[in-house]
Amino acid sequence: LSTGPHISGVTGMFSDKVNIGTPVGTHSCALEVAGIGTQIIAADTASAAAGVGGQVDFYGVFGGTSRTLFGRIEAKKTTTAGYGAGLALSTRVDGGGGLTERITILESGNVGIGTNAPSAPLHIDAQTSSEVIKIEADNDPYISFVENGVDKGYIQFATNDAYIQKEGSGPLYFRMGSTNRVTIENGGNVGIGTTIPLATLDVRG
Repeated sequence: LSTGPHISGVTGMFSDKVNIGTPVGTHSCALEVAGIGTQIIAADTASAAAGVGGQVDFYGVFGGTSRTLFGRIEAKKTTTAGYGAGLALSTRVDGGGGLTERITILESGNVGIGTNAPSAPLHIDAQTSSEVIKIEADNDPYISFVENGVDKGYIQFATNDAYIQKEGSGPLYFRMGSTNRVTIENGGNVGIGTTIPLATLDVRG
């Protein structure tokens, strides 16, 4: 047991390392909480209102001994009534005066990056940047499209080539608005201005 200040169930000097419960193994950290079930609860006791909930703040040292808030993980109620809640991850910009919410998970499961009101399972708002998504792989990156476990197609950029591949027997359409402008049938016929090309290249104006 610690020879310094301690409380029941807590071992270690408060100024050194604190272990709560029975740690598994030895770890180099200032605080370790171990046990079966929930280890830590962060609760906000404010009156029921939208936007409040338990949170964990992350600080670091800036400018000598000045403590600065660098990030936050927060669970907050979605509405005043009911129990619906989401999660938010916030970070701080260099030179910025406060935190900015970067990732939001709503009670519906929708995830927002750059928006706190995602309207789709994944909603990205790059705001001032024109590059929204970057996909990188060591070799020939591609995006695959799957419906209920069945492959539907993919888009791939290889070393010197690019591919758009559709699975299944139906045609591939290129649309402007809701109108099909170019049709490629499974047999290879290409139609421009028609969705039923009758030749290898069928152009209708």
